[in-house]
Amino acid sequence: SALQAGAVMQLHNSLSTLFFHVAHLTIVRAAGLLHPQDSESREVKDLTGLWRFKTDFAGVGTAEKWADRSLAEPTLLMPVPSSYNDLTQDPRIRDHVGVVWYEREFYLPLRWLTQRVVLFIGSANHFAQVWVNGVAAGSHEGGHLPFHLPLEPFSLNFGKVNRLTIAVNNTLTPTTVPAGYVQINAAGRRVQRLQMDFLHYAGIQRQVLVYTTPQIFLDDISVSSRVEGREAYLNVFVSAVLASTVLITLKDAAGSVVARGRMPADARRGGKLNVQDPQLWWPRYMSERPGYLYTIQVEVLGADGNVSDVYRLDYGIRTVQVSNEQGFLVNGEPSGCVASSSSKCSASRGPRS
Repeated sequence: SALQAGAVMQLHNSLSTLFFHVAHLTIVRAAGLLHPQDSESREVKDLTGLWRFKTDFAGVGTAEKWADRSLAEPTLLMPVPSSYNDLTQDPRIRDHVGVVWYEREFYLPLRWLTQRVVLFIGSANHFAQVWVNGVAAGSHEGGHLPFHLPLEPFSLNFGKVNRLTIAVNNTLTPTTVPAGYVQINAAGRRVQRLQMDFLHYAGIQRQVLVYTTPQIFLDDISVSSRVEGREAYLNVFVSAVLASTVLITLKDAAGSVVARGRMPADARRGGKLNVQDPQLWWPRYMSERPGYLYTIQVEVLGADGNVSDVYRLDYGIRTVQVSNEQGFLVNGEPSGCVASSSSKCSASRGPRS
């Protein structure tokens, strides 16, 4: 009967989704989320552009190992970054619930052979599985945070073409953010029901980059500040791999050195920088010079005492507080902020939270 056929289709789709999540699952290791950048020790290759794109209407791509070879035709050209369901005029793709596949080729220079090579994906909504030259590189769940995948040298072709394949599943469940659920309609198609008032944008929605670091490298940095009178105290914690020590240099907007420090490459210990008469960061309309940023330069030293890795981080010295009487304070001054996370705004009525 039609009811039985619908039940079988629902079971097939549920198993397809489960198989996609489990079959080739490689969990991303816990690591820092430093944004890729060029420096004396790092290089970045931008993979922005038109990718080959294929919608997996039948949910068979993982079982048929589509990542082992180039995507079979027919395919579309899809810009990355973008939300594929916001671009296409085909309602089957716009309303598709399940997996879509992206693919593109790129080259790695021979000089990268001695470096650590990492893939960065700024956003893939909602669950992504990644392969390089048919070798599983890792996976990530959640479309609102970037993720980094260190690539094994044996999976890469240096000085030759490489094939990057990313499968993205846009299915939402009661436990995802945002939450949703899937129903099967009378035609036997999966329909995504949303617990929100906007389109569930899906696809690779931010930059995809390939970048290098040395083998001795900065993995993460955390900075907090405290201001007392005319002096600021910066607490700096760094995590560096295979390093002996780390040099921290704070420069002002003109590039002049304001403070220096040496600290262990251990995120549990950290160090301090003191800044006399700091130029504070202010929001717009609270200062004649808003958004002032210092530059924190991190130099990672190896056991031989030589600099192995260099990373720079823009940083604004400021304090934030919440007061029952004065509201949200920036540097001890009321900011006028009355709401956050508002999805609707009106010029006359203000935000709706």
